Parts: sequence; C-alpha cells; structure tokens
Amino acid sequence: MLNKHHGFTLIEAIVSIFILTTLVASTLAIVYQMKNQALASERKLLASEVSKTLKDELEETLVYSDVLNSINQNQTTISFDDCINRVVSCQLLESTLEDTPFEKRLTITFYEPNIYNQIFFDIELYYFKDRMITIEGVIYE
Repeated sequence: MLNKHHGFTLIEAIVSIFILTTLVASTLAIVYQMKNQALASERKLLASEVSKTLKDELEETLVYSDVLNSINQNQTTISFDDCINRVVSCQLLESTLEDTPFEKRLTITFYEPNIYNQIFFDIELYYFKDRMITIEGVIYE
C-alpha cells in the first residue's frame, strides 16, 4: 500500500526556515562587513591626504628654533585638547580637519632633536573606529 503524503511535515518546515534564516543572516553580516571595509578604505585614503598636507604645511612653516624652544628638549605631544599657546596652533589643526569625517582625533608628537639638529615628528590620525594612520616629518636647522 502506498502512503501518499501531500506537503511538508512540521519538522521539515522548521528545518527549512532555520536554514533560510541562517543564510540570510550570514549574507547580511558579510554585506555589513564589506560596507565597513569600503568606508574604512575610503577614509584611509582621505586621512593619508590630510596628514600629508599637514606634514607639508608644518615642514614649510615651522622654524627649528621655535620648535626647539617649544618642546624643551623632550618629547611633546600636541592634540586638540592642548594646542593653545603651542608651536602648532589650534586654528591650523581645525582648518586641516575642516570638512572631514575625522572627529578631532589627531595628535602631533615632536621628538627631541638628534645630533644632526633634526626634530622628527609624527602625525597620528584616527580615521575609522580604532584604525590610525601615522605620517612622519622632520624639521631641521
């Protein structure tokens, strides 16, 4: 005798819904991750351009003796929180980040001069969540 079943059993329906839900959830997670990666790549490119522009500006405008007097032979870090009365003005930092998505997460670290009278500095810019780009510059006598 043949047993004729039409349709699905309850267990078959539940399993198929579970499989479909898993596929949709994993697809959405991959799309979200790809979107974040694309945004991070775009911001990294912009952060590179902004940092390089600031580096060039600092190398062209800062005078070795002024920087030397400002850092007092020690490593000095300048950020938006403490840029008042420093060798790098708050106005320069603000104008650099104007019209960018970087939320004032920029620091400039000046290192003590070396034996060749060079003061190296790093520009660190956070461009996406905890991702950071660092560009090095130098001021010399």
